[in-house]
Amino acid sequence: MRRHWPIITILILAVTAIYGQILGHDFVWIDDRPYITNNPMVMRGLHGEGILWAFTSMAQANWHPLTWISHMLDVTLWGSWAGGHHLGNVVLHALNSMLVFLVFRFLTAGAADGENGPGGQHQDDPGGTRRFAVAFADQASEAHAAPRDVRTLSLEPPTPIPDSPWTAFFVAALFAVHPMHVESVAWAAERKDVLCAFFFLLALGAYGRFVRDRYEAGQSGLALGGSRQAAHRPDVAAPSDCPAPRTHNRWYLLTLLSFTLALLAKPMAVTLPLVLLLLDWWPLNRFRICGQSPLTTFREASRCRSGAQATVRRSYAAVLVEKLPFFALSAVSCVVTALAQRGAMAPIEHIGVVHRLANALVSYGAYLRKLFWPIGLCFDYPYRAQIWFWHLLLSVALLATWTVLAVRVRQRHPYVLFGWLWYGGMMVPVIGLVQVGHAAMADRYAYLPFLGLYVAFVWGVRHVLRTPFRRRLGAVAAAGVLSVYGSVAHHQAAFWRNTITLYERTLNLTGPSEMALVALGGVLGEHNRLDEALARLQEALRIGPNIAETETYLALTLSKMQRFEEATQHARASLKLKSDYVSAYGALGEALFQLGRADEAVAAYEEGLAKAPGTTYLLYNIGKVAEAAGRFDQAVAAYRKALAQDPRNWLQRVVLADALIKAGRLNDGRAELDRAVADRPITGQSRTIMANAYSSLAEAFESENSTNGAWAALQAAMAIDPGALEPRRDWLLLLSRRGDERAASVANDLYKDLKHKDFSVVEVGNDVAWILSTHPKASMRNKEQAVELAEGVAGQSRYRDPTVLDTLAAAYAASGQFTIATNIAARALHLATAHGDSVLAQAVHDRLEGYMAGRSYYDISLVGESP
Repeated sequence: MRRHWPIITILILAVTAIYGQILGHDFVWIDDRPYITNNPMVMRGLHGEGILWAFTSMAQANWHPLTWISHMLDVTLWGSWAGGHHLGNVVLHALNSMLVFLVFRFLTAGAADGENGPGGQHQDDPGGTRRFAVAFADQASEAHAAPRDVRTLSLEPPTPIPDSPWTAFFVAALFAVHPMHVESVAWAAERKDVLCAFFFLLALGAYGRFVRDRYEAGQSGLALGGSRQAAHRPDVAAPSDCPAPRTHNRWYLLTLLSFTLALLAKPMAVTLPLVLLLLDWWPLNRFRICGQSPLTTFREASRCRSGAQATVRRSYAAVLVEKLPFFALSAVSCVVTALAQRGAMAPIEHIGVVHRLANALVSYGAYLRKLFWPIGLCFDYPYRAQIWFWHLLLSVALLATWTVLAVRVRQRHPYVLFGWLWYGGMMVPVIGLVQVGHAAMADRYAYLPFLGLYVAFVWGVRHVLRTPFRRRLGAVAAAGVLSVYGSVAHHQAAFWRNTITLYERTLNLTGPSEMALVALGGVLGEHNRLDEALARLQEALRIGPNIAETETYLALTLSKMQRFEEATQHARASLKLKSDYVSAYGALGEALFQLGRADEAVAAYEEGLAKAPGTTYLLYNIGKVAEAAGRFDQAVAAYRKALAQDPRNWLQRVVLADALIKAGRLNDGRAELDRAVADRPITGQSRTIMANAYSSLAEAFESENSTNGAWAALQAAMAIDPGALEPRRDWLLLLSRRGDERAASVANDLYKDLKHKDFSVVEVGNDVAWILSTHPKASMRNKEQAVELAEGVAGQSRYRDPTVLDTLAAAYAASGQFTIATNIAARALHLATAHGDSVLAQAVHDRLEGYMAGRSYYDISLVGESP
């Protein structure tokens, strides 16, 4: 493999150039949420309970435990950073591209069309690693051959084509850069595609090694009995009847293991046994007799030598027998998948058999068109309610023509039939004969099936380019094709930046689609683009009335627009259409809560919980309603139930801690915050949230005159986020009241940080300016900093906040500018009175009298005693 590193490097660089951009992409709305961001079991990361759940859950109408585990591993490594999850897909696609090259280089090395199997030893293969696919009868025929007429048994052999690794490279390059594979790589939830393909390709490589080792031992097929001596007597036993040393069977077991892992990633791998049979035919050529081309018939074999018919039968039988464990695994996977998808399958009475067959034929043709002309690719291809007859006729004609051509040239060019059967067979599970969901077809379904077509196309071109000049010309053309495909793929990947760009692209290509409109409306609503969201959802309702999802997202959007009565109507309409739709109960409860009908809101949430016990956000909403009503113990109980569903949800634990603090259970609140810190890596947004939570806890301790508790909470807050301003402000107040000499230094540092932020943090800046202006101890006051800070904060509030103006007046008074202080205080008094804040108005009035008398103001509460 070492000599192939330049080729492997080119493949990796190509994948990086196309897909490196997706590390900056977000998750998308469809599937990424239930698979990752809204899946509490996945968001807990990799853990024992999650692994057990992965093997027992049929969530999302699938049973693919290995895929769930890979998502959990991503969360453990990257948390909720979408780029980390995308990185996993990019790495797997790069590995798959590398495996395509290595596997097909290994399997097809030396295969020159139909006559020369991959058994010749070449100058660039002194070790003879490609001798593994010559049929045993070819090895034995020289010693035991019966008279035969070669001219009647085989076609005229084609001119041998020089062996080159570039054939396998172009197959791998097409796989790496083809735009049809963007969906499988750029969509985080499609991890199952790239993960399944990884183990699928490993299985092919292990199988090739298994066959090679058996042929090097002078055998073919699985060890089923017989003797080694019989292997050299073709008139006694077929070569495939002979046992091999047990050490060779490890590759068979590795193939079986890889196949199992592929099925655990995605059930589409069920077609692998048929693919292995295809490999047996070409390029491994395990069905050859006396040098005859593949697909030897019994009649032709009888003209080769006596007993050859039995040899052919036994050869076929042994190769089939060794596939029985694979077919058994496929059957089990099909049953499990049928059970998992029974709720998502479209009934026959909804989509008839004839319509499904017509859609399948048209889809086969559409995929072929996208193979050569990958333009207009999008996420959603809605199921065709009507299929134009001429579409069907063209597809049938195209499929029939390719099938006839592939069969007719199978002797001289077996790779054509090989690629055609690979594509057609691997597409069967996803072509729509068993309709799951609403899509007629999907780009992601072509990830592995197109590989057979790449082989057929590249080998066909290889056959045409038989002279040095043609090969050079072909290399230039191939580089151009790959560059164009790569550019289109890079452009296509950009549409997966976020849900809005993805669905806007889809609507532009497919026209109005109910599913796309609902998804786009929902995500626009989340981004508070409410008018746009409402327009999209109303259009979806017009196109597809009586859809529960549309009604639910209309209810959620209308709630955000403060149109709560309309929201309740749409939520109830959704529940009439789909009585077990949990999201509709959430939307109804939210609208009722905002209308002040708290009891009805709780009843709606509880009814949703009866339909789906343990739904986290419904429990959370019950707690929110109870907390708003001041029933903190009830809120705590609801939050604990929600947390029990997802014990590592650090944000939910912070919410619980806040409710405990409001309930007066400060030590319990501190314990929950400590657990949240232990469960969550302190990065990004979580750092600020947790620091502020500890700061709130400190304020609660201080209100109960528990200085030590406040002290400890503030120390924890600043340990989490040393740069957070709110905890440091509270720390300053606490140090000031304790008479700690560090207070002056903390105040100076806060002034510098606030000045660096252009005094944009108004509340903290106002508090610090007040301390610098009114502290009873002269060592804590700084009139220059106080005036500058107070002016900056007042400017941020446009001189309209009476509290900020009160601080500004105190700062000018501290600096001896009493006339300015008097004017500003009068303005603050007027605004406080206008706002109806009588307490502040009285305090400002008292201070104003002092300024008019030439006295500064000192706040004795800052030290807890008179100066």
